Amino acid sequence: MRENLLEYPETTLFGKTVAKKLFYDQLDVSAKMKQRFVNDIEEIIWLYVLAPRTLNVTAGEKVKEIQILLCTLKDVECPVDVFKFISQKLNQYIIFILQYGDSYRLLIQYGQDSFVSPWCKREELSLKIEGQTLDRIYDGFVGQLTGIGNRDSESLQEIIRLKKEIKKLSDKIEAIQRQIRREPQLNRQLAMNGEARAMKQQLAELKKELDKWNT
Repeated sequence: MRENLLEYPETTLFGKTVAKKLFYDQLDVSAKMKQRFVNDIEEIIWLYVLAPRTLNVTAGEKVKEIQILLCTLKDVECPVDVFKFISQKLNQYIIFILQYGDSYRLLIQYGQDSFVSPWCKREELSLKIEGQTLDRIYDGFVGQLTGIGNRDSESLQEIIRLKKEIKKLSDKIEAIQRQIRREPQLNRQLAMNGEARAMKQQLAELKKELDKWNT
């Protein structure tokens, strides 16, 4: 039996090594992605299964099981796309525990977005099981990894959407402000300043909407 890293009930521990070759054989893996498995991942362990048969919880409307995989990395800079690939191809709800040396981090794929926790030591690694259904437990995991907190699925999706739009718009404003500083022509500066003001107004509205969801 593998170490109980997250200190979950013993009934949830599975602790079986999954040969990387199984991913090559069972999934539609490109030569480039196969090389990513070889170069970046040392070992994959199917560490936990969260399900009604392993926990005193009920299946959700969307989430019937949650798999937690421990992936030992060869490179601390391993990009997240290989884990996004695994989640999408297996079409399951998966949490990844990434290990490099004596450091750990958590990764979850939520829709098209990947959320990753900071690196931490073994004793700091935490992902709390909160809720009586697997839907609520999974949403709770997403809330913990995004810093949003314990929310229902609708609130979680909307807050994540708003945060993405705010980030995208903030980046656009910063880019146009850099352009204004470099622009020698006054008429172009004025035009871009007008664009920046309109975007700032839109940004303020998005932040106001986000505040409503956060209250």
